[in-house]
Amino acid sequence: MVDPIPEWLAAYAQAYENLNQNTLQSDLSPLLCEQIYFEDPFNRIHGKTDTLSLFEHMFATLQAPKFTVLDMAVGQNGTGYLYWRFDFRYRHRTQQFDGMSKVAFDTDGRVRSHIDYWDPAKHVYSQIPILRSLLRFAEQRLALPQKCKTRA
Repeated sequence: MVDPIPEWLAAYAQAYENLNQNTLQSDLSPLLCEQIYFEDPFNRIHGKTDTLSLFEHMFATLQAPKFTVLDMAVGQNGTGYLYWRFDFRYRHRTQQFDGMSKVAFDTDGRVRSHIDYWDPAKHVYSQIPILRSLLRFAEQRLALPQKCKTRA
């Protein structure tokens, strides 16, 4: 039997999916505690004001950013997990990637920690020609040799 998704996780997932410049203050801000810790591959931020500023920066930098929550799970001690897809346009090019967020809630149901996990090498660094070559080289050196891979 699958445990039901708690209200606090469902509310945060809904706010995350409906996130836009107009909903930052009205929908997202009330769900964050003042001392929230936010982390993604590029940022480590403490505090609600700076976390909201990061999202404002995202809307100023990217065109039509949109998160779609594909799945949710409940962990231990007020922790939830969101598996999401992020769609956006940058320099008139549509892009998309999947990621996971580990979200910890305080006893009042507000987010005290949000940590994103996604692959910046695959989705950002590989877009830069010189880095793409270095990444390809590293992948070739670290991958299991082709002769060792089984075929299905």
